Amino acid sequence: MNKEDEIPPLPFIIINNTECIVCKKSFKSSRGLFQHKNIIRKYNEIPARQEKIPSFLINKFKENIVYLIHRRLGKKNTGLQTVSMDCPVDLFKEIFKNYIHYYTKRTGALKCVFRGSTGYQELSNIFDDSNWG
Repeated sequence: MNKEDEIPPLPFIIINNTECIVCKKSFKSSRGLFQHKNIIRKYNEIPARQEKIPSFLINKFKENIVYLIHRRLGKKNTGLQTVSMDCPVDLFKEIFKNYIHYYTKRTGALKCVFRGSTGYQELSNIFDDSNWG
């Protein structure tokens, strides 16, 4: 085999993808990101002992959340926004299941993060509102 026929070696590329796509938090290793994702998964678990919340109550609370968000976010408000409200934990977990990203044990606060156009789509799906955003 000729030297001219040999395929040159490809450069070794290391992909260091250790950033959470939701909260944009960076980790030193993929293990740190894996632990972060496991913690988030635990936040979103609904205990088996939890009683089923009636759908009319869930829908009414979704309407209240949408009203609060629209009232809070006027036409002048752009960029990162925070909306907070008191809510029973079980109801919050039922509405925002699979989107809960933070839990503060001291205060019992649960938080969700929605960013960009995918955030609009996720909120549209959660609130069953095709006109969202």
